[in-house]
Amino acid sequence: DASSTTHAKGLIISSAAIFYWNAQNNKTSFLSEFQSADNSMAGVRGTDAFSIESELKEGVEFYRSNQYSESLLFFESSLESDPENATAHYFIGLSALKLGELDNAIENLSFARFNSENYYEDATWHLILANIDKRNIEEAKALIKDLLKIEGGFYYDKAEKLSKEL
Repeated sequence: DASSTTHAKGLIISSAAIFYWNAQNNKTSFLSEFQSADNSMAGVRGTDAFSIESELKEGVEFYRSNQYSESLLFFESSLESDPENATAHYFIGLSALKLGELDNAIENLSFARFNSENYYEDATWHLILANIDKRNIEEAKALIKDLLKIEGGFYYDKAEKLSKEL
């Protein structure tokens, strides 16, 4: 009858919602073990990494306030006058990762990784997270191997642990 059909539809929708929430929650908890907002720039090397112009400083402030969309605007704007700025690319990558814009994150973190020694280790770690989120597990494993070559590196222990889990 109609009431049992309505009840069955409601049960299916409720079950699907619970399944979706659990899947999202498990993915978030897995990645959150390896990424935190406080830790996003922990592996950046060099004292001059943040001696940057005011436009980038404003973007960094938005980033640190968890306003990732706003921070992207400042960083992307700064690339118009300086397209090779590794700091802008690095923060675009971090902001894009936080927003789930994985292709944008991978492109900009890769640029920062290869164009600034200051960002190599940290950008590599965040590239690993972006590739895991994108289900590029083989790429993530290759990047983990790169991090494990840095004995005593900031992300060495996390990379070793993640390597065992993948």
